[in-house]
Amino acid sequence: MSEQTADAVLLQLFDELFAEFSEIGRANDTGLHRLAFSAADAEVRAAFRARCAALGLHAHTDEIGNQFALARPPVPGDRTVLLGSHLDSQPDGGRFDGQLGVAAALAVVAEAAHTEVPQGTNLGAVNWANEEGARFQPSVMGSSVFTGQLSLAEALAASDAEHTLLSDELVSRALAGTSALPATVAAYAELHVEQGARLERDGAELGIVDRTWAAHKADVRVHGVQTHTGPTPMALRVDALAAAARLIALLRELGLADPDDRLHTAAAWMRITPNSPNATPSLVEFKVELRSPEEERLHAARAALVTAAQEIERGTGVQCDFGAWSERRAASFDPDLVALATATAISMGIRAQRMPTIAGHDAVIMNAAGVPTVLLFTPSAEGITHHAAEYTEPADQHRGVRALAAVARALLARV
Repeated sequence: MSEQTADAVLLQLFDELFAEFSEIGRANDTGLHRLAFSAADAEVRAAFRARCAALGLHAHTDEIGNQFALARPPVPGDRTVLLGSHLDSQPDGGRFDGQLGVAAALAVVAEAAHTEVPQGTNLGAVNWANEEGARFQPSVMGSSVFTGQLSLAEALAASDAEHTLLSDELVSRALAGTSALPATVAAYAELHVEQGARLERDGAELGIVDRTWAAHKADVRVHGVQTHTGPTPMALRVDALAAAARLIALLRELGLADPDDRLHTAAAWMRITPNSPNATPSLVEFKVELRSPEEERLHAARAALVTAAQEIERGTGVQCDFGAWSERRAASFDPDLVALATATAISMGIRAQRMPTIAGHDAVIMNAAGVPTVLLFTPSAEGITHHAAEYTEPADQHRGVRALAAVARALLARV
């Protein structure tokens, strides 16, 4: 089979997989609503499993629900190259985030399985469980459990906003296996949409990630006093929502005030108690995140936020409690693999550039665990992400799939 024909077969399979997965949990015409371990997620997982069987691949699911499709049955002594991403989405999210990488990985493994996997090695596609963290926290859960950075017990104890335990959902929908993947992962590669506009702006066709931003996150609880929104004098109200709003506005200002846009701040997810139209809130809970390539900026922002909370407490009578901060460190990707991916792209005539990732990905978790990792980005139209309008041109999708296949071959030759 000629290289051109092989590419055509690979890309046709990718297109079929992507189209099939895109119909499951479809929302807002072009988007997806497929939260982790929901009915829609269970359906797309079944489709992944069915495709695995139809393509002659060997399936394995671990205790947290990570799904693997392998060229040959997993053997502990084999050195395995994994390719993958995630199939869960944000609420009313887009169809490219995560899904593109899984469809690409499954297509590459299927096409390479019978001809390009040397003895003593293995090649697999993975659908990482609960990457988004939209329903159950924390995010990147499946890859974190897989690498031992999060305990299985802690993950299984997570609950959603309706107080459904993750462990119960796994059992009721039969989404988990009974054992870890019995293999040594020698390398990991992920294809993902950029989720930004840099590649499009620079006229580049592929991003090769060489470093990550750090991220610090915490849960915040603002305690007030519930009272009537009508007759209670304004000066006597201890309004948790009004105080939280002031703190959230200041958080945004911290990011906007950064002189070179190297501090990104956000408040997301909120729960208000009692959430009644005629009662001032007694409790507001929300999540804070800070991102920067420089740890000192994050610590300075955290200190400024705590100081602001103390000032708000004195002025309003509320109490602001910060939970323990989770800290993902800034890190570099393996320079040899960055060079390998760059050389591979150049040899294919692809205009590639090195760049950081601001968002967290399963590849970031694998890299942090010491697994040799490659993270590739395709352009995102106008940088739109986590929205039904996110889009990557078919030519960019196909270029990314071809690059992933070439990187997979190079990684197999190394391990």
